[in-house]
Amino acid sequence: MSVYRLLKCKHKELVENSLKISNKSLSLLYKLMEQKGVQEQEGYTTAGHLSILINFNIFNMFITLNYSYKDKKYSYIIPIQKVNTNNKGYKLYYTCPKCLKRVGKLYKAPSKEYFMCRKCSNLIYYAQKVHNKTMDKYKSFEYECKIEELYEKGAHETKEGRRKIKNLERKKDKWLRRNCLNI
Repeated sequence: MSVYRLLKCKHKELVENSLKISNKSLSLLYKLMEQKGVQEQEGYTTAGHLSILINFNIFNMFITLNYSYKDKKYSYIIPIQKVNTNNKGYKLYYTCPKCLKRVGKLYKAPSKEYFMCRKCSNLIYYAQKVHNKTMDKYKSFEYECKIEELYEKGAHETKEGRRKIKNLERKKDKWLRRNCLNI
């Protein structure tokens, strides 16, 4: 794992702390609307502490999200994409309002105002963050082990061995400073 990825993950928020809208309920609603022959459907849903009014237009394939957040009202349209599957069915996807990519879930991170895909919301899963912290500990431990191994072999008694040990200690210190370990 690169140091760049480790640094990048430290400033991300967690998916588990954000609000999400999934395409599963959207597909069910679409099938019901298709069976009833209804073109437009409006309904409320809740995501965490938000009450969201969703207006689903089956003809133009979009939903309109209406909600209030921090005493400010939001209303915007999110296009829906209908993709045919191999078994003669279809699957509905949202289009991220920021990057315009096809996604199955939209998230609203605690620090963001809009629902977006996971990448645009700058979210990671809890397991990714825990893994990176253990990687931090492991990398530091790895340098320690190499230094200790050189000492056990008696490398500290030769000029070449002392140079290797000093290099490893310098690399370890540089790596620790660069990653600002707060574990």
